[in-house]
Amino acid sequence: MLYYLFITQNIFGIQPSPIPIQQIVLAFVLAILISLVSYKFNFLKFSGMLTVFVMAFIIFSLGGWKWTLPMVTFFILSNLISKYKKLIIPGDDLSEKSERRDTTQVLANGGFATLLLIANFFITSELLYLAYVSSIAVVCADTWETEIGTLIKGNTFDILRFNLVQPGISGGISAAGTMGGLAGAFTVAISSLYWINKNHFLFTLVVAATGIIGSVIDSIIGAAFQRKNICLKCRSVTEKSVHCQTSTQIFSGINWLNNDAVNFAAASFGGIFSILITELIFI
Repeated sequence: MLYYLFITQNIFGIQPSPIPIQQIVLAFVLAILISLVSYKFNFLKFSGMLTVFVMAFIIFSLGGWKWTLPMVTFFILSNLISKYKKLIIPGDDLSEKSERRDTTQVLANGGFATLLLIANFFITSELLYLAYVSSIAVVCADTWETEIGTLIKGNTFDILRFNLVQPGISGGISAAGTMGGLAGAFTVAISSLYWINKNHFLFTLVVAATGIIGSVIDSIIGAAFQRKNICLKCRSVTEKSVHCQTSTQIFSGINWLNNDAVNFAAASFGGIFSILITELIFI
């Protein structure tokens, strides 16, 4: 016999769908496993582990495998690529992003997508699922671009000024990184195709295109507005607040606009853009 958890509050006159209690229990177990294993393998800091637990519980409880698999695909594969890059290139003097992600980094990558899922619980729409997957595709493309572009040596150019920059710096693009980003966007799209009943090619194309366009927007914002610091000892431009064991000073950009804020903005853009472009296609 099935027992259901009902959300009694009726928002906007729409009755939310019931959630099987078995799904709640499974979500709790999976959230514990994902967060603890990720913490054990140094993918996450303690704060990041707690945030991933809450996020994973919400996503699986409200969305089941349909909504969970794209996020898990991004999370696991991106962390494995990051871990491999750290083994090959141990030092990272440029990026403020730590190998172990904290709460802010987790929310920057998955926060907007999680909000879309919660909205879908009250207002069921396939467009919200498209936006959800597209938002994840953006952050996956951005992550893979950075990691693969840094791992595979090649010329990296500032996306606005076209001058050579060091691989890994925000706003930098390279051929290898762009191909890696495209692979990341397609991977996320493919992970969700099982639940798409028609227009598979269009869905994949919109998600992948949004992923790449969103990552380009991320690079443009990063190049134009993201805070970059300068090390007073070695004179290197970096995103880190501490370099050569001393505090850095702001070199360019907006003081409060760090990499996490840029990632959240790009992820939000990806979700909204995918809906707009789909609406235009079907007008």
